[in-house]
Parts: sequence; structure tokens; C-alpha cells
Amino acid sequence: MRDLARSGPFLGKRITSRKGRMRLLVIFIAAAIASYLIGNYQPSTAKQSGPVVLRDAPNDLTGVSLAGISKAIATGVSLTTGKAVMKDLKYGGSAKAEITRAYGAGLYKLDVNAVLPDPVNVPYAFWLVGDDGVPVLVDYMKGDKTQWTLNVSGPDKFSKLTGVIISLERTKDNKVEEKIMEGSF
Repeated sequence: MRDLARSGPFLGKRITSRKGRMRLLVIFIAAAIASYLIGNYQPSTAKQSGPVVLRDAPNDLTGVSLAGISKAIATGVSLTTGKAVMKDLKYGGSAKAEITRAYGAGLYKLDVNAVLPDPVNVPYAFWLVGDDGVPVLVDYMKGDKTQWTLNVSGPDKFSKLTGVIISLERTKDNKVEEKIMEGSF
């Protein structure tokens, strides 16, 4: 009788030749590479192949209403953008600030990124100034050591103000104390 357990193409035979061992090594390496590639495959989110699946939103969501947004969508929005040109008043040119703003359709966005010396327990304040020369405190800047930022967005309260002041404020009041930088849009 024949032993059926040793009758397969690879069973019962020993691979003794160098050529046979090399083939086995190549098969093993190819399988390892294929396993690695399949395991690390991430489908691209940029290319959608197949139907889009829509799901219901969670039940606890509430609607959002923005004043004037329906008019803006229907007619389009004309945005006005600007970048302030700033002058260092205190540190001989080492203080730098990039200030940009955009407004339109009743909305206003302001972004401030500044490199200013460490104020040592004194906050930097950001002010906008109108034609009347009266400074309006926008907010205190956030940061640490020498990197300072301020991001404001919301209803348009500042588009008519073109002057810019960055100051050190030892007391939190509505008066500019120590001007660090000054400029305009």
C-alpha cells in the first residue's frame, strides 16, 4: 500500500539542492513583502471609488443660524482683505508682527502672529484705532516667551478701524500704556 500522507508535490521530498533552497527563500521573501504591503495599505480618501454612503446625523445636534448668511449665499460675498504694515517702536527692529484681516457680509476675521521679546509677567494687548484717534481694545494676545498670537472672528465691529497698536499693559483698563509696535492697514 501506498502512504497517502507523503504523496503531495512538496511532501516527502527534502529540498537538498541549492537551487531548491533558493526558490524556497524567494517565495518566503515575496510572501513577507506582500504581507507587509497589504498590512500597510491605506485607501486614499481623495479618490472615491464606489457609492457614497450616507448616514443619519446624531439625534442631539442643534441647528445653527448665522445672521445674514442666506443673503450672502444668494448674492455672493465681496471680501475685503488687508495686511498691516507695522513699525517697531521699542526694540530697535527685533519686534515683528504679521497682521491680516478679512471682512464682508457682516463678518470680520483678524489674525495676528508676532515675535516680541518676553514681557515677563506683563500681557501684550492688541488695539485698533479709528479716524478719531481713539484706540479700541480688541483683546490680549496669547503666547509664551517670544511667540504671540491673536485670532478674532465674528460680527464686524472693526472694519472701519485702520490703525493698529500692540502694547504692554500692566493694568487692565481701556488706556494704551506702553506702545511696542504701531502701524496701519
